[in-house]
Amino acid sequence: MANNLTLEDINNLYFWATKLEEGITFGEIESKEDILNLTYIDARNSLPKEVFKLNRLECLKIYVEDLTELPKEIGNLTNLKSLTIECPNLNELPKEIGNLINLGQDYKRYYNDCDQEGGLFIYSSNIKEIPKEIGNLTNLGRLSIDSNNLSELPKEIGNLNNLKYLWIGCPNLNELPKEIGNLNNLKSLTIECPNLNELPKEIGNLNNLKKLEIKCTNLKELPKEIGNLNNLKSLEIKCSNLKELPKEIWNLSEFEVEFDIKNNNNKELLKYIVDSPNNENKDVELKIVIKEKKD
Repeated sequence: MANNLTLEDINNLYFWATKLEEGITFGEIESKEDILNLTYIDARNSLPKEVFKLNRLECLKIYVEDLTELPKEIGNLTNLKSLTIECPNLNELPKEIGNLINLGQDYKRYYNDCDQEGGLFIYSSNIKEIPKEIGNLTNLGRLSIDSNNLSELPKEIGNLNNLKYLWIGCPNLNELPKEIGNLNNLKSLTIECPNLNELPKEIGNLNNLKKLEIKCTNLKELPKEIGNLNNLKSLEIKCSNLKELPKEIWNLSEFEVEFDIKNNNNKELLKYIVDSPNNENKDVELKIVIKEKKD
């Protein structure tokens, strides 16, 4: 098998190298400016430098199992509109990621594997911090962060004025920056952080929020400001240590609470909801999901 890949009339490249003993070089790829979408899957530990010369690239997906460092040259891909990084051993993101100011802008979907709406999707267990330069990505509409070792988010995340969908799945995250309340265009927020101790009261400033999912094992109370979310259509709460809800939550039109019947705290919360005088004469659609958690 030849290990030099030459390209002529290719707009989309799906590259998968998991069992090759010798590395494939990309040959003329750096001169092939028409490549707009690239999915790169490699079970080894590197990215070919030619990737960062694809100046017209709009969609990039990187799956490299042993990659520990992302080259700063990724900041050269200023036409990127969608970037997915799924590298379990990646330790950090370069600050140059803040140069990708077109992330999230609309683009034509050339390849089914690329997300049409664009955005930034980070899935890496080892990343311990997100560079503050992420706040430069003011066109970003979608942001997903999944990292086991991430303990804090930069306050600059509050600069993402066009963000509409935010998903945070970080088991070691202890708190959210209050600046998250600046995300005025946010429509959907999912927080799946078992060690999160509290939600900032500024979450009540998210006036355009329509969907809120809270899945935080350590969370013992919700801020009363959550009752200010007048446009909220769906509130899903899965917090096994939550004992009561703020009375302001009855200002909402609809919310769902999931219970584990083996959990004593959940039993207290269920009793609190049923007996609460605040639920009388309220036009609230409350969905109670009772589950028996399997050991």
